[in-house]
Amino acid sequence: MRLITTLSILIISSLGLSGCGGDYQAERLMWEARQESRFIQGDPKLVPAEAWENVVQAYQKVLDKAPGSKLAAQAQFNIATVYLRQLDLEKAREAYGKVLQNYSKDRRLSSEAYFIIGRTHELENHWDKAVESYENLVLYYGDTLKGLQVPIYIAEGYKRRGQIEEARAAYEKALKGYDKRAEDSSSGNFKAHAYGFKAWAYESEGDWANALNTHMSVANEYPESDRAPLSLFTAALIYQQKFQDMDRAVQLYKTLLSRYPKHRLTQFAILQVRSYEEQGALKDLSVSPADVDSTRNLEMKTTDENPGS
Repeated sequence: MRLITTLSILIISSLGLSGCGGDYQAERLMWEARQESRFIQGDPKLVPAEAWENVVQAYQKVLDKAPGSKLAAQAQFNIATVYLRQLDLEKAREAYGKVLQNYSKDRRLSSEAYFIIGRTHELENHWDKAVESYENLVLYYGDTLKGLQVPIYIAEGYKRRGQIEEARAAYEKALKGYDKRAEDSSSGNFKAHAYGFKAWAYESEGDWANALNTHMSVANEYPESDRAPLSLFTAALIYQQKFQDMDRAVQLYKTLLSRYPKHRLTQFAILQVRSYEEQGALKDLSVSPADVDSTRNLEMKTTDENPGS
């Protein structure tokens, strides 16, 4: 049930994705297709067969009449997503495969296509096939946001299935992979995100000392990156929750306020500093380091192009 719910979220966000650019005809046709998509919202069981077909045909028009436009890849992706919403998994995989075959240069959509193909295999309890799709994602699009997320997802998938040795090997592979991605990139911002995911892998294994050290390295070595504030805040949480070092935690909360006064996490840092100064104790934010790290997709602004270039 959880997997189906997650797929529903993917479906809604996927149909809302849109390219930016392309010729007028492509944009007009895409707008018409999105208008048609309104008729397939809600409970899929209540949507008439004709409505599904109308949406597919509307997106197909973009492919037929503007095949070279920047919106063609999105149209193909949306056709696949329509089949996914119908839970016609075979057709969905075939359509997502066309994204990979015909629009492989669109790194964002291609990485998403590999990921959703993997999730459809999971729906059918074919974990091995899912892993194959996820590993292809990492191989070809490992420098995208989804490519950075997936190595940990694979390890956690093995853990959920009780395959402890496979999970341990996957975590080790993920850690080495993040180091290599960072070393191969010339972008400080991308390096920061790669090491941020490495810290998350340590957290998933319960290795809080290495997680803390990695977060502090990100915060100190890449302070201008959009990952640094999250690493500072997560490091503070680790000191507070895992090592019960309140003085050090408060120091980091204050550093966050000083370096990034306009960041969205400062509201929590202000709360903690005031609590400590007025009551001599920190509040329980009811959030774990892993919870904070799972929001990193809100921070990473490198999805459409190779962020390491």
